[in-house]
Amino acid sequence: TGAILLPAWTVLDHLGALVVSIFMLHAAFKITWPGLKELIDAGAPAELRRRIRDLAASVPGVIQVHEIRTRYIGTSLCVDLHVVVHGSISVREGHAIAREVESRLIDGIEEVVDVIVHVEPPEEAVSEAPRP
Repeated sequence: TGAILLPAWTVLDHLGALVVSIFMLHAAFKITWPGLKELIDAGAPAELRRRIRDLAASVPGVIQVHEIRTRYIGTSLCVDLHVVVHGSISVREGHAIAREVESRLIDGIEEVVDVIVHVEPPEEAVSEAPRP
């Protein structure tokens, strides 16, 4: 080591060990973080939640989309959301809208494998600020 060759520079051994330790901790974090996210039921990132909201809102008959909840199961994503529809439509029409929302999300976003759609009347619409 450097202490044998240049005893006045022993601090470099400690500095080198610190740098190598930082690299090792960084590599360990990169390896373990995906598994930890799965264990703590991490949801989808904000950009993906925006895509989910936009796809669901593009279905004819949907007035508003809110309360989007996502959860990863392995690499697959489960989505739970509320859609507001006109209160005058039939249950059959509301169900058809919910099925279309489900279909668009599963077909439009590769990792989405399951969607639960809650259909609500306009009185349930919320003015919600975008989440970070």
